[in-house]
Amino acid sequence: MSPPPAKAPATSAAEVAARQGLGQLPSVPPLHQPAPQPVKQQPQAHSRRAAEPAEAKPKQERPVLEIKEGATKAEIRRARRMLSNRESARRSRRRKQEHLSTLEEQVNEVTREKEELLDKLDKAEEEAEKFEADNKVLKRRVEELEQEVESLRSQRGEVGSKMPRSPSMQRTASLEPLKKRAHTANGLSVKQEEANGRQ
Repeated sequence: MSPPPAKAPATSAAEVAARQGLGQLPSVPPLHQPAPQPVKQQPQAHSRRAAEPAEAKPKQERPVLEIKEGATKAEIRRARRMLSNRESARRSRRRKQEHLSTLEEQVNEVTREKEELLDKLDKAEEEAEKFEADNKVLKRRVEELEQEVESLRSQRGEVGSKMPRSPSMQRTASLEPLKKRAHTANGLSVKQEEANGRQ
């Protein structure tokens, strides 16, 4: 009786792919390997720029491509496609989160500007009310002054009509009766002389 055949050693996913003629497929670096150091050059695509911050974070672990031993070509392709979809979804979630953070910052900025504008509006309304009150006070004061001016004008007219005579005018007025008496006496004397002449 012949001895049982020895078990074949376990093969890796790369060996399985090579045996099944997958060597011509585009090589995908195993995701469990350490991330390469970033090259000091300008990124050429947005996806690459988005992937660099994730690689810089040590807490985030990239998913590992799991290929079972003896997997077929279609299964390997499907596994790679699923891994690519997960990576795309992860990048999309990160971009959405960054966009959401940007929107939140913009909302906070707009809210702060709105509060500042409301404060300025309140101050402007208070100043307008104050100016309106001052304007009413000034108008009322102008009316009072106009009334005082009219009163002074009327009083000045009454005082002018009732103004007392000066001393010279008083002396002239007191001499008028004497003049009348002298004139009367002169008239009488003239008449007396005429009567005596006739006799």
